[in-house]
Amino acid sequence: MDPDARRLERLLRFPSDFTFQVIGAADPELPARCAEAAGVALGRPVDGLDSRPSARGRWVAVHVRATVLDADEVVAVYAALGSLDGVRMLL
Repeated sequence: MDPDARRLERLLRFPSDFTFQVIGAADPELPARCAEAAGVALGRPVDGLDSRPSARGRWVAVHVRATVLDADEVVAVYAALGSLDGVRMLL
């Protein structure tokens, strides 16, 4: 098991509703790409998706909600989201 997954196992109870937060360059397709990447990593569709542009329109905040079954799924989704073009930060 990944060291990050071990830490998550100690902190969270699974299965769990989890919100993945992504900050990226303003791109109207970024939210859909985030949902798709998370869905592929999980092997099932995500539960919800929201996005909000920054005040100046340069960035977009994306919230992807999903039910995760274990810590390895959390780590896998973060890896998938982090590999997307335009992503600057994961929270």
